Amino acid sequence: MLGYLRSLYSSLRDRARFRLFEFSHKVPSAVLSFFHKPRVGRLVFVSRSCIADALVHTPPREREELRRRSVVIYNGLSIERVRRSVDRVDSNSASVVFVSRLMEYKGGFRLVKAFVHVVEEVKDTVLHVIGEGPEGPLLRELVRKLGLEKHVIFHGWLGRRETLRVIASSRILTHPSLYESFGYVIAEAYALGKPVVAHRASYSLELVENFGAGLVVNTFDEKRYAEALMTLLTDDNLYRRLSQRALATAEEYFDIRRTAEEYLRVYREVVGE
Repeated sequence: MLGYLRSLYSSLRDRARFRLFEFSHKVPSAVLSFFHKPRVGRLVFVSRSCIADALVHTPPREREELRRRSVVIYNGLSIERVRRSVDRVDSNSASVVFVSRLMEYKGGFRLVKAFVHVVEEVKDTVLHVIGEGPEGPLLRELVRKLGLEKHVIFHGWLGRRETLRVIASSRILTHPSLYESFGYVIAEAYALGKPVVAHRASYSLELVENFGAGLVVNTFDEKRYAEALMTLLTDDNLYRRLSQRALATAEEYFDIRRTAEEYLRVYREVVGE
């Protein structure tokens, strides 16, 4: 799925980079398989949506075996360390943060177009854009054309600590990407109690809607996307409820200790077999 989206929505340079990455990772393993067939006890995926994607690209006769050997272990993070790194950061009640490589399928253009409507209703709102990529110059030009220079801040690439501090200082994270295997920044936002507004896709149905820690919307509909953002910028009761769910979700599902325990369990099962 990711390869298809990159072919459809990315620049020529980025498509070439992705194809080179695929070649460099697949060819060595394919060559080695002629000499040694590894016994695969378990296949670990970082989300259920990843398993679904793998099943779609697996020949029908092999799908049941893949399903039987597959297990989901979410990526983890040190929640305590994340929170320590943003001590004494004040939250801006009217700001939104977008963290991404700036590529078309990541949704920056849809976000900026929707933000025009947000600014009309929430006058002091600010959008923080963290990241760079082939669509960066075009995205900056779109902001200029739409007259949003005072409302959109392009930070470029920031270090992890600086990124976390911007997330902590913002009210919500938005994630309009069409596809993600996991979306690590979503887990980071949850650890900081930040609800997420995401594009309606398999990853967001699993990681946002399923956990009740944000809103999922079709971001191609810019007015509905804007309404979802405005709702979390203005509805304090809903915001507090989703923020509490975000904190609880991070601690229950994305703590690095849980991730380590799950991997140890899988290793023991495979060794036992």
